[in-house]
Amino acid sequence: MEIKNINGNKIIRFGARMGEYINFYIANLINSILNINLKYDIQTKTIYSELPYISQQRTYGSLKEYISCLLYLGIIKNYNDNLAKQEYLIAVPIEGLSLTSKINFVEKLIPSKELIQIFSFFSNMDATHFQDGITRVGRDDKEWKELSFTFPLLSDFRPNMALIQKINELLQIKLTFYQSKNDSNSIGYSYFEIYDDDYIGGLACNRTDLGSTELRKTSFHKLVCAIMDYYLHKPEEFTKFTSNN
Repeated sequence: MEIKNINGNKIIRFGARMGEYINFYIANLINSILNINLKYDIQTKTIYSELPYISQQRTYGSLKEYISCLLYLGIIKNYNDNLAKQEYLIAVPIEGLSLTSKINFVEKLIPSKELIQIFSFFSNMDATHFQDGITRVGRDDKEWKELSFTFPLLSDFRPNMALIQKINELLQIKLTFYQSKNDSNSIGYSYFEIYDDDYIGGLACNRTDLGSTELRKTSFHKLVCAIMDYYLHKPEEFTKFTSNN
């Protein structure tokens, strides 16, 4: 998803390189949550719409973070798997398509400031997964794998220990606080692990990405779905992640 200001209008766009097929149900669900009318752009193969009102309703964080949080919350609350499967991949007509339909029974929710703060904290996460090695003349080469997560603190939000512990539990890691020696404003939480560290008889591999983008995507989705489940269904437990920030 991207949001751009074009000729004074904010344009939201989804589905870079999505091709010529679209999930009508998800598109109409987005229409209903944001009160917009998505259109299909034949040239870029994306769907887009103007955002006439969102900036006035934004309560915290960047506009993109607010809309992303709003969409996650609305989709998780209203998603119907059977309806989604019925309109999973539908070919778009050659002349394009205007997705003006909306789902009347969608429950519209406005995320709280606390939820947006946590969502933004998750959004800033970076995750990497690499394999690396070194060649040692006259001795066996050595290879290993590296896994890392970084949660920088880019605003005045400070996660409490309950939230850090929940992240550790969900991602099976152990975050520690860091602060750069060269930049006092560079602070956050991080995790770094080296595993499968061993000597090999052959030639060691060059540094290779083992799926950092997918790791970041799946980890973010896991965290967001978990925190929104608390927010929607266990509000009294959600408060433990927002106290004493």
